[in-house]
Amino acid sequence: MTKILQDAIRGSSGSADSIQLHASNQSVTFPGAVTVTGALTSSTTTIPAIVSGTWTITLANSLTIHSGWDTGAYYKIGNLVTVTGQMKINATPGNAYLKITNLPYSVPAGAQYEAVGAVRTADHSYDNTYTKARIFNICNARSDSTNLEFFWNSGDQLSATADAYYTFTCTYITS
Repeated sequence: MTKILQDAIRGSSGSADSIQLHASNQSVTFPGAVTVTGALTSSTTTIPAIVSGTWTITLANSLTIHSGWDTGAYYKIGNLVTVTGQMKINATPGNAYLKITNLPYSVPAGAQYEAVGAVRTADHSYDNTYTKARIFNICNARSDSTNLEFFWNSGDQLSATADAYYTFTCTYITS
């Protein structure tokens, strides 16, 4: 039975990049050298699903992104999502705040502050009262939405600058 199950999971070629069952020590090895050892019974803890991919970023406030600079990546393990990307903004309509409106997974109600992230800017135009050494940027996934908002210093929303680059990473909780 174990041999039949191994062949079904590994495939007929027995490639090393597939799931491997080891009856001798009751373990399972997953691609990427992750091994779970112990009695594999119905009460064994389930490993959360791991999903990754890309998505095309869209922005609020009539902001658009240069072609080729509008793809983000995401990694989801269980209900924890990390998004990352780099955007180059086209011309801006006035004082438009930077906000992504289509995160790949929604943020559940009440989870607004259960996110952490950072933003690096290049060619961004800051208020003259701040020196670059004193500026920090953060991002926050908004509760009950698919929005990711960007802030700087004391919580002011980050206005987009035409032809500026924004590199971000944010980890948040989803349902």
